[in-house]
Amino acid sequence: FTLIYPLMKYQGKLKSGFLWWLSKSVVMYPVSIIMAVVMVITLHLFNNFSPVEFTKTILVACITSVSFISIMYFFNVLIGKIGSFIMLIFMVVQLAGSSGTYPIELSGSFVSKIHKWMPFSYTVKAFRSTISGSGSIRHYTLVLMSLTLIFVVLTIGLFEFRTYRIQKEKSNIYEFLEVNGLA
Repeated sequence: FTLIYPLMKYQGKLKSGFLWWLSKSVVMYPVSIIMAVVMVITLHLFNNFSPVEFTKTILVACITSVSFISIMYFFNVLIGKIGSFIMLIFMVVQLAGSSGTYPIELSGSFVSKIHKWMPFSYTVKAFRSTISGSGSIRHYTLVLMSLTLIFVVLTIGLFEFRTYRIQKEKSNIYEFLEVNGLA
């Protein structure tokens, strides 16, 4: 979604970075939540996916979606298409490092070292808890919500900085990225 939605475009007079961020977020975050809910319900309807704690599974999907789109949002706003490429690499590393594909014990030492630093590790654990009905999801969701908050604050800060530069008619990195086809 962050690839097709114009994250850095604005119309009219630019008032503040927060309002600029908010104008994009009021579309982006609801869409990410809707995508998460549709995914879980579609899995339920067509694949008979029936987690023990269905409502919590939807909640985890929504928190995960918001968290990951916040991370994507930040890197796309920070460095455009380069940020998307970095996030693609990050996704591949997370698949290996989260024990979502193979148990940590079967993976190399690199994977065991990065496991606790991968947001997807917390997502996998939270989903496993809701699907099987064993354990609390509190810790995992708090980590994901903390990541969301961190990246939202960083993104708002970036928008504030860009707003300041635009209002002072100073160049910024995004103009460079647009000129070179990287935005």
